[in-house]
Amino acid sequence: MNMFAIPLSALRAAQHGMNTVSSNLANATTPGYHAQRLQLAEGAPVIDGNLRVGAGVVIQGVDRMRSAWIEQSLLRNNSASGEAAARLEAALQLDTLFNPTDNSLHARTQQFFEAWQDLASRPADSTVRQDLLATADALVSEINQLSDRLTELARDFEVQINDTVNTINRLAVDIAALNREISVGTATGNTMHDLADRRDQLVSQLSELIDVRSLEWSNQPNTFSAANGAMTISTRAPVLSVASTATGYQLLIDGWASPLPAGGGRLAGLLEAGDAIIGETQSELAQWSAQLIRAVDQVHGQGVGLDGPFTVLTGERGLSSVSIPMSEASRDFPVDAGLLTITVTHLETGERTVHAVSLEPGLDSLDAFMARIDALPNISAQVSELSGKLTIIAHQGYAFDFTGQTATHPDMSAWSGTSDVTIGGTYTGTVNDQWSVRMLGDGTVGLTPGLQAELRDGAGNVLGVWNVGAGYVAGDELTTSSGITLKFGSGSVVSGETAGFRVTGNSDTTGVLSALGMNSLFTGKQAGDFAVRRDLLQNGRLVAAARSDQDGDNLNAKAAARIATMSNFTRSGMTFGEYLAQMTSDSGALVRSTQSAVDQLGQIHWDLTTQRDGVSGVDPNEEMVRLLEYQRLFQTSSRFISTLNKVLDDLFTLI
Repeated sequence: MNMFAIPLSALRAAQHGMNTVSSNLANATTPGYHAQRLQLAEGAPVIDGNLRVGAGVVIQGVDRMRSAWIEQSLLRNNSASGEAAARLEAALQLDTLFNPTDNSLHARTQQFFEAWQDLASRPADSTVRQDLLATADALVSEINQLSDRLTELARDFEVQINDTVNTINRLAVDIAALNREISVGTATGNTMHDLADRRDQLVSQLSELIDVRSLEWSNQPNTFSAANGAMTISTRAPVLSVASTATGYQLLIDGWASPLPAGGGRLAGLLEAGDAIIGETQSELAQWSAQLIRAVDQVHGQGVGLDGPFTVLTGERGLSSVSIPMSEASRDFPVDAGLLTITVTHLETGERTVHAVSLEPGLDSLDAFMARIDALPNISAQVSELSGKLTIIAHQGYAFDFTGQTATHPDMSAWSGTSDVTIGGTYTGTVNDQWSVRMLGDGTVGLTPGLQAELRDGAGNVLGVWNVGAGYVAGDELTTSSGITLKFGSGSVVSGETAGFRVTGNSDTTGVLSALGMNSLFTGKQAGDFAVRRDLLQNGRLVAAARSDQDGDNLNAKAAARIATMSNFTRSGMTFGEYLAQMTSDSGALVRSTQSAVDQLGQIHWDLTTQRDGVSGVDPNEEMVRLLEYQRLFQTSSRFISTLNKVLDDLFTLI
């Protein structure tokens, strides 16, 4: 045996050990670096007869210090943290948009309904009317701005989604390239710790963007799966892409048609933010604003301004088609089956006639509905095929409205007496009904003792009984509890004969007034393009605060103000204000929950990083101790070799 073999093996071990320690110290702060350890073993002994003599030290290799379990746990934590951080970004921005302030949507909505209450108190005041229009304009401006901000936010997140997908593809390509180098180097017997560190650092970055899992426990070294296992990265990297569809974003691998989930990471958070968080908020705002505009326009359409009924009126909203069923042509503002009540007034005499126009939206087109209106006496109607808008025109000397005022005279076709009955007043009820006047005796109005008339509703309930015989002055008004008045003219009446008339609490049970924008307060069909009618802004007299031409009538203003407390326009029985408050509460709760998740994941990340550093990190103090050990080994080996040289020199001298 070569007597120098043992000390030389020790010298080599010391040299490699010092190189390893030096590399560790130099990379103590290098991101992703894993400490390396020189693995030494006793050399195979030399057998000399019955003796087994040691043959020095053997370098088995250099190990890369790492815990697969900790590394995998960190990858999972990175993905969860990236997802939560992206969700938190969206939640914080939404919370800022809906945070109640003096100029927020909450405040604008409250101011709008308070303005209707003020108008109900002073319906003829021009200043109050202009204040109402100003609050209405501020309300729709805030709705439009919120819609635009949400659209911009959605676009920003879409850009981030595309950028993230591009980054994922770039990292996957780089990881695959390093895997190829590592595989080739390992096959030739080389240790590729530096490349493995670089590769794992890229994998760590990738795990922040999408879920990543190492397959080393499945006997697949240098292989990683992502996107819930649908994306495998080894020596080749698949290409990830994203597509925006009507139902949201879809991830695709190598152009496959089957979408896959992101699984985790920032990409998953961005996708959820774009689809669920921002997308659902956009949908809720669109639904809320459309329902609010529809409710207000529906009430406004049933009223009149200070100038009374209309001689010509064109709708502000057109349908997509005038020839297909309205249920298909009016999707933004849905219409229901029911009746539209139109009151036609003779301008010189003030005499009113009332007409109920039926609508079956699943069958009737706008053309068919228009034809029914056009067939009514003293008005005509037409539709523009280009704009899809309806126009109603009163004949010379007439005007019309949708107030639901009663006809001046009841249906007296079954009335044989000579006394005439006149209906007046303004109906203050909320239901539509058919009432009838019935005589309780024969005689002459104003002369026959004990002659009475009774009023019944459609269910046969008696609403009132009045003396119209001796003591009654023909033409005097008889007042009901619902605002309707009756007048009996001079002449005879016959016992048991009736005269019927319609009372209207809701002149439009179809919603067609708001769908077509007939006498609406607003224009536009969806958040982003709502506006107050321009002619209203220029002439506040057109604001429909009344349900009749009587001075001081404020019934329509009261009806508009009541919308604030109505709960049948939004989800879960909420009012418009409560719905907004719930949206704000939801956004705040989302911020708190996601912030809590981010904080918890951050603590877990710190714990895991501490554990990883305990295994893979470089402790300069420990490395210096090892360096001293290798230095002593080197010095001892060198001294041993020097001693051997001296012994040999002395031996050769003797020879």
